[in-house]
Amino acid sequence: MTDRASLLAEIKAHAVVHGAVTLSSGQQADWYIDLRRVLLHGPAARLAGRVMLDLTAELAYEAVGGLTLGADPVATAMMHAATERGRSLDAFIVRKSEKTHGMQRRIEGPDVAGRQVLAVEDTSTTGGSVLAAIDALAEAGADVVGVAVVVDRGARPAVERRGLRYLAAFDAADLRLADRAGTEDTKGLRDRPAGASWAGGLRDTPRGRDRLKERLPCPSRHQRSTRRCWIARRSADSPIQRST
Repeated sequence: MTDRASLLAEIKAHAVVHGAVTLSSGQQADWYIDLRRVLLHGPAARLAGRVMLDLTAELAYEAVGGLTLGADPVATAMMHAATERGRSLDAFIVRKSEKTHGMQRRIEGPDVAGRQVLAVEDTSTTGGSVLAAIDALAEAGADVVGVAVVVDRGARPAVERRGLRYLAAFDAADLRLADRAGTEDTKGLRDRPAGASWAGGLRDTPRGRDRLKERLPCPSRHQRSTRRCWIARRSADSPIQRST
């Protein structure tokens, strides 16, 4: 199995959370990608680093990073993967606001002024976080050569309007997911309400809560403690509130 296929399997197994979600952009979604569950897991982080290096192989850059904290594990994974390949690659962290104490730096890590850098993010819907990082990097004198994300949820147009190349290792079609807006691939969702995920869609239809519990029953104490069962019952009973 290739690194990309292995990483995709890890994301599907551990990072996809189904249920009504409010994103940091204010948009509503029927699923959430918590990539920290994958990117902060040792073996999976190594996979992610290699996949992102391969994805951006045609770009020339000396350092990688983005707005904390979505970008942080992506950047460090790439830095370590590059070292394993005999390549020198720095990582940096862009704070959401400038520190008011200490060195009062907005960008932590090796200096980026005059250097070619790659802006990264774990997953992006509107591009707001990565664009904020790009603005900070430009102000610091860095040359941003492009943007790379692990999972794209729709940020491509916003980034490309800035004249930057946008690369994504995966998108919703790869994960076989769909948002309420129906803008993502709906393959595999034909037996559900249009534009809805298996949890969000079932919950919003007549008898949805009962159908969802019937689909993933948790008859035993052991099964009730599993993440799969918890997600199903949590999605059936109330929306999941998370941000990204």
